[in-house]
Amino acid sequence: MGRAIRLAALLAIASLSIGCSRDDGPYDGARFLVLVAPGQGQAEVEAAVGEVIDAATRVEPLFADLTSRPLPERMRRSFRVLTRWISDENPWQVAARILEAGGFERVEPDLDDATVRSDIEGVAQLSCFGDEGVPAPSERGWALVRLQVPEAWALPPAPGGSGQGQGVRVCHPDTGWAEHVDLDADRLDLASAWNVLDANDDAEDPLDYDFPLASRGHGTATGSVIMSAGGVQPDGNTTPPGEITGVAPAATLVPLRTVKSVVQLFDSDVAAAVLIAVASECDVVSMSLGGRAFFGLEDAIDFAVSQGLIIVAAAGNCVGSVVAPAVYPETIAVAASNAEDEPWHGSSHGEALTIAAPGEDVHRARRDQPNEALDQVGPSDGTSYATAELAGAAALWLAFHGHTAVEQARAPGERVQDVFARAVQAAAVPPPGWDTEEYGPGILDVKKLLQYPLVLPPTPGAPMVSRPSSAELGEIGILARTLDRPLAAVRSDLVRQFGQEILEPGVQKVVLPELTYLALRQPRQLEALLARRPGAPGGAADATAGLELSEEVASRLRSQRENQP
Repeated sequence: MGRAIRLAALLAIASLSIGCSRDDGPYDGARFLVLVAPGQGQAEVEAAVGEVIDAATRVEPLFADLTSRPLPERMRRSFRVLTRWISDENPWQVAARILEAGGFERVEPDLDDATVRSDIEGVAQLSCFGDEGVPAPSERGWALVRLQVPEAWALPPAPGGSGQGQGVRVCHPDTGWAEHVDLDADRLDLASAWNVLDANDDAEDPLDYDFPLASRGHGTATGSVIMSAGGVQPDGNTTPPGEITGVAPAATLVPLRTVKSVVQLFDSDVAAAVLIAVASECDVVSMSLGGRAFFGLEDAIDFAVSQGLIIVAAAGNCVGSVVAPAVYPETIAVAASNAEDEPWHGSSHGEALTIAAPGEDVHRARRDQPNEALDQVGPSDGTSYATAELAGAAALWLAFHGHTAVEQARAPGERVQDVFARAVQAAAVPPPGWDTEEYGPGILDVKKLLQYPLVLPPTPGAPMVSRPSSAELGEIGILARTLDRPLAAVRSDLVRQFGQEILEPGVQKVVLPELTYLALRQPRQLEALLARRPGAPGGAADATAGLELSEEVASRLRSQRENQP
């Protein structure tokens, strides 16, 4: 949409921002996400919440007015509840009471909860970022050389295409942008930038917030890996204008200030940012962040992909499990490798992964203090940087072939994302000893990516390779991906622990979102619970020991155990 129309639409929701307050104060208490049943609306949500929560509340549409494109009916039934209610009560139990009071399809807490395990202090757990003995390459462009990016730049674009990502827009939900010599101002579209946190058009990262898992300057760092201008010499050293060279130096970056921490975030803010990326007419969304899986984020990503966007998401750091949104098959889920072509020891891993790219000791722009010099650079670790590289590769690929040719290459039922995923995996190079089951088919070769034909010659009798959708995986499939366990095994364990009723959609909507959340927070305890056999020592009263379960879910579990022989 045009800039004026888009800005008017976004300003229409300014009063709905979590950072915005009214005369009677901010709504800074517990928050909830509600998917109402067909025929229900905001009034029913307000009534149900009023029955359960004795505090000031405000109910707002989750996605309305974020884009002028027609939204699926389900997304129009999504609401966010802001409250001034402060309580130690398990938020999943409160969500269950709201669900029952309103007869809704789904209710979940909207949590700014870190995706680090509760059995380990978050800051201590992030020691996975320490040196594991692999020397950091001094050449600032070593990752680009490993990805074959200079060779990819040298390829003549296809008819109707262009080089180095020119003409491609990359939306970047992150901490925003900060001034730096390696974040090229002429390649930032600040007219389309948006601040989801404060509901205004100032997406600049103030760099003035401080808490244990704060990610000050993260958007600037990852943005520089996507699109900083410059060149790369054969030995891996970069050439001016700056010290950092991005994968797609001619692409346009649209900053979306969405989080203050890329591991501790409100799920609804991230979902809203995905819809804003659609409204901003972006081609690629680079999501170097991660949290829990929730229905609104799944819906937002599915809608964006249906509109032709490519969604690239970080697998996660230090937790082992693949986080959302990377856990959804609609994304390009990226693991991290190091300079020796081995998996980075902190990278999440599992069936959900699509590809790997360098993520250890990747050189990037560094600016995480307000008064810091504007030319600081250095190496850093994380799947965030592998994700930024893949987003840059997506921009190169789209520009190289041209949007029209990519659209025409889609098979019936395919989206642009599917065409790109097929090419990405075909362009993977597995190093010797690479674990393809845990880290995807290999490390991306960008030259090979651009050379991969958009339209493949048909092979008689060969079935088309397809990726399951989140809907096809279902709630149990998303839980299995988060635990990195076979779907059949997780399904069998759930039936044993909760009974056959766990296969009913009405029960799944209550139980499985909470278990998927715990799969990130308390994976060892949850796996121990699922593995328990009838007659195990401890009995029914012991069934929930060590798990932060709501009473709603715990009572279902105890009931099944009491009925077991």
